[in-house]
Amino acid sequence: MLSLCDGCQRFFRKKLTVINAKQWKESFCNIPKAQSSTCRKLDCVYNVEASCIEYQFCDQCLSSQKVIDRIFQKFASSN
Repeated sequence: MLSLCDGCQRFFRKKLTVINAKQWKESFCNIPKAQSSTCRKLDCVYNVEASCIEYQFCDQCLSSQKVIDRIFQKFASSN
């Protein structure tokens, strides 16, 4: 199965690393990371249908904090 990296928009034939907004910036929510798939902070700009928004990244994009920041900030600015 092909997976699209949200950071570079390239397809990969391997499992990519998924990062949600809680993992990106822990201060967004006061629940533990283990429970972050269900977001209880409904007014959070990173909340989509009661779930913490998440993106998947290849190893190259994952090594760049700027790429990860850009993707999450782009989502927040579009809402």
